[in-house]
Amino acid sequence: MDRPAGDTCTGRELADLFQRFGRGRNYWHGPIEALLVDLAVEQAAWTPAPGRHSIWQIVRHMIFWREYVLAQLRGLPPPEPATGNWSAPPAAHDAAWQQEKERYGRIHQELVAAVQSLTAEQLLSPTSWGDDGRLYHTVMGLLAHDSYHAGQIAYLRALQGLTLVD
Repeated sequence: MDRPAGDTCTGRELADLFQRFGRGRNYWHGPIEALLVDLAVEQAAWTPAPGRHSIWQIVRHMIFWREYVLAQLRGLPPPEPATGNWSAPPAAHDAAWQQEKERYGRIHQELVAAVQSLTAEQLLSPTSWGDDGRLYHTVMGLLAHDSYHAGQIAYLRALQGLTLVD
């Protein structure tokens, strides 16, 4: 990678992006937590058509991939997809939806803390699971993944006639 001497990206900069995408202001989409905060359980569980995902399922999918990246950062085996990737919510009631949002918030903060401590050398090192990418690709990929799903959540909100979040 050709870069000027001293021009490096560390986990601090990437953690800042995660915070901006998740809870703060950014140029691309409403913060993910703001997209979720005022949703009733019926709105979170709503699907636009049979076989399509709900906001709640998208949130569970985002949690799964945060757990996946965290496992890689911690040198642990990846979680099984059956534990959350695109899984249906256990029960569609207010307390379960509130718990899911809280779970998202906790895993988000764990991810931010783990990413923040990464050095430039660690980010440029190969991933621990034997693919041909660098750890930087995994972390940046999750940021792109978040933006994609933030757009989906915003669109599902719009289809339900809910207010725009910016």
